[in-house]
Amino acid sequence: ARTDQQRRPDIANGAALAPDHNLLAFARAHWNPALTTAALTGDLARQLSPARPAPWERYLRARRAAYAAAMAVCDAPNDVYFDYRFMPELGGNAGDTVARKQAEGAAKLQAAADALEKAARTMPPRAAELAAREVARSRFEAADLLAMSLHQEGLNRIAGYWSSRDLGVLKKGLEFLDQALAQLERAAAAATASGIPDKGGAYYHAFNRDWSQKEMREKIRIYRQAMTYLE
Repeated sequence: ARTDQQRRPDIANGAALAPDHNLLAFARAHWNPALTTAALTGDLARQLSPARPAPWERYLRARRAAYAAAMAVCDAPNDVYFDYRFMPELGGNAGDTVARKQAEGAAKLQAAADALEKAARTMPPRAAELAAREVARSRFEAADLLAMSLHQEGLNRIAGYWSSRDLGVLKKGLEFLDQALAQLERAAAAATASGIPDKGGAYYHAFNRDWSQKEMREKIRIYRQAMTYLE
């Protein structure tokens, strides 16, 4: 049997909505084979603002486009370990493409947030309040996607070092990981600003600081320690 994503790739490939709402979209797509991304986003935009749906529809379409490209890694065969955040130390065209698409996705999300924020200036108070929450969410997600891109850039260069044994390439990779760590801190601040609590067991902050940052700091420590014997 085919998976839901194989049945409806236009719906599944891109986080246009908040996660809980995405589940509702998956359910609708499963039972309605005629449902398309355009129809879904148009319908939601009209529900959000019957009198002025255009800014919301542009925003939702931009979010989908950003994620459809950035998460294309999920279409790769899983003959190597990966998750949605990165493909480890691949190098070559695959790793470069992942890093580039994540950076492009971050820029698209930021642009979508800026456009919605501008449109919200003339929205009624209730719609403007919802738009402000969406703007904060997209800015957080853009910050996190940029951290993912910097992380991938670092891993790509570590792969390049193993292929070339060029310490200059390894140093550049570690510099990218340093930048990724700083960007993860900015993403954590943006997450808090978007309403994700910094305390109380919120998954993102634990994922950011206790997993991602910890993992990167250990990788940096090991390679920098090794470099003292290689230089």
